[in-house]
Amino acid sequence: MAFPETIDPAAPADTDSPSLGDDQFRALKQFLVDVLGLPSSPTAVAAAATKMDSTGQWPSHVRLTNKTGVALAAGDVVGLDAANNSAVTLVDVASTQKPLVVVRETIANNAAGLFVNAGVIDIATTGSSTRGNYLVKSVTTKVAADSGIAIGDTISPPAGAFAVALETGTTPVTAFLLSTGGGGGAGGVDPALLWGLR
Repeated sequence: MAFPETIDPAAPADTDSPSLGDDQFRALKQFLVDVLGLPSSPTAVAAAATKMDSTGQWPSHVRLTNKTGVALAAGDVVGLDAANNSAVTLVDVASTQKPLVVVRETIANNAAGLFVNAGVIDIATTGSSTRGNYLVKSVTTKVAADSGIAIGDTISPPAGAFAVALETGTTPVTAFLLSTGGGGGAGGVDPALLWGLR
């Protein structure tokens, strides 16, 4: 579907058919559907594609299926599942190199839901976290841990770093989820390299 070359603000004019204006609106609507990748069928969207929270944060989301065997709550930390299509699983290895995502909403086992893959989000943590420190996956199920390493101009992220704490405190901690989702400087992609900071 191509964008209409002209949209006549006066349509329908004196002798024009009223349907001419309808046709232009339909063409514009179809163009927006095509550009934004919205579903054309079914026309009713059954679930939200993204969510803005009460603080105005709008992190990047993906819709995946919970294959952890348990229900998930907002803020839980899980990893991508290599055994199932478009799914997540529990990852309870300290500083795992697996890509990690954070649960955005309550999601039952075997149900699809929203997971944050980049941006600002409240993350479940164990112990206390210090503002500016990298977060890594804890051995405790579904939570992160403070790595003890702060961000810095000449400091590489530790292995498994997937987020940076934006506040000092205990669970949940508001953090900036790195779009690399794990790995860090010691085994994965250094997030600073992706952002052109080095």
